[in-house]
Amino acid sequence: MFISYAIATLILNSQRSFIGLSEFFARFGDYFKPGWPDNIWYVNKENKILFISEYTCLRKNGLILFNKHILEEEKTKKCYDAWEPYAKKIVTFQKKLGNLEKVSDEKLKNLFEEWYENYRLFWKYGFIPEVANWGGEMLLKEKLLEKHEENFLELFEILTAPEKLSFFQKEELDLLKLKGKEERLEEHQKKYYWLKNSFGHEEILPVEYFQKELEKYNTVETQKKLKEIKEFTKKTKQRKQKVIRKYNISKKIQKIGKRLSYSIWWQDYRKKFIFIAIAETEKFIKEISKRLKIPKKELYLYKPEELRKLLLTNKKIKTMLDRKKGFVDYYDAIKGLKVYIGKEAKKIMQPFLETKIDKTQTELKGLPVSRGKLKGIVRILHSPKEMDKMEEGDVLVTAMTSPDFIFAMKKAGAIVTDEGGMTSHAAIVSRELGKPCIVGTKIATKLLKDGDLIEVDAEKGVVKILEK
Repeated sequence: MFISYAIATLILNSQRSFIGLSEFFARFGDYFKPGWPDNIWYVNKENKILFISEYTCLRKNGLILFNKHILEEEKTKKCYDAWEPYAKKIVTFQKKLGNLEKVSDEKLKNLFEEWYENYRLFWKYGFIPEVANWGGEMLLKEKLLEKHEENFLELFEILTAPEKLSFFQKEELDLLKLKGKEERLEEHQKKYYWLKNSFGHEEILPVEYFQKELEKYNTVETQKKLKEIKEFTKKTKQRKQKVIRKYNISKKIQKIGKRLSYSIWWQDYRKKFIFIAIAETEKFIKEISKRLKIPKKELYLYKPEELRKLLLTNKKIKTMLDRKKGFVDYYDAIKGLKVYIGKEAKKIMQPFLETKIDKTQTELKGLPVSRGKLKGIVRILHSPKEMDKMEEGDVLVTAMTSPDFIFAMKKAGAIVTDEGGMTSHAAIVSRELGKPCIVGTKIATKLLKDGDLIEVDAEKGVVKILEK
């Protein structure tokens, strides 16, 4: 059924973000047809997740959703306006949670149900840009290749660049404005304490962290960086207008590029609220673990309705021992979601876990998504936590990036991934940072080794091993 990986290994160290996500995937098709195509969520015994879906179906469904909800600005606005209140409530819910140790069991259950219902509705609309972008990417690529094949990469890169600041840029801007006003850092910390959260990691950043980040810039550097961020939107729009005039880009292509650009920004912006939601989930998990004497590692494997039942009746999952060994959430767009454990799960996953490669090959190809060339030392990161082994200018090699990789990406000289497309996180951020990037190599993390000297040619989409 699944011909190729659509999105590769999501490296998680816990199930904080996974909790219920497969259910939200399944429900999305009830609200917005055709929804997600068939997909598999495999959680192994180390609690790492592999998400698999088929490229062709994903792009087909994405194109329908892009045309329905993104291509026309007023339709996108309608969806975004419906989504935004649930995103904002994730932020305000932090205060509502307060000190969970002091609330009754009944209040804890009610708070969890309220939180979960809001998060469910957040994803109801929040999946629109993610699925639609796969179709929008394909549509824009086809139109550009028809008339601008020689300049395709340059045009795609510029036309799809988000015009609004990312949440990381917004945080940096707010922080730099505090140079000489360090007494306000505590206020900044309360607003951005979640910045280093990830899909598998929760970390509350202290005021000292932001103090150290601010100290990295002297007065001149601060003003230079402030100007750069403030002019980001203006310069992005100017670059677009320049290539539009230079290559005489049609109104139709301009429209597709502009709408895809906005949808890419929306998809990335969501992650701010996901990171805050991860911190909130962790609060619930800690308190439930304490009250019911259940290890947190087990609670990360519960689905939302199972947590509800647990809070209401203290009914634990009977198959937890098997679930700990690895399980599969298999979503069939027609039949719905089904869970497989034990031998059944292993049988389903076996074809996807076996990757044969020729270890003698010295070159691999992928999709260039941010132009440039660089020679550097390979550093393979299976998790953002491994960032400390990187030196400035090293080549970051990973299965795929997500917002928790942002600090490693800033440190890297170039980025190479196994998976991803023109609108993937690695593509968006590498272009924002101006660093060469090649995605979709399939085997980079398996063929390359830490310490290899390689050349990343993101003009041609080729990675060459120069020295083992």
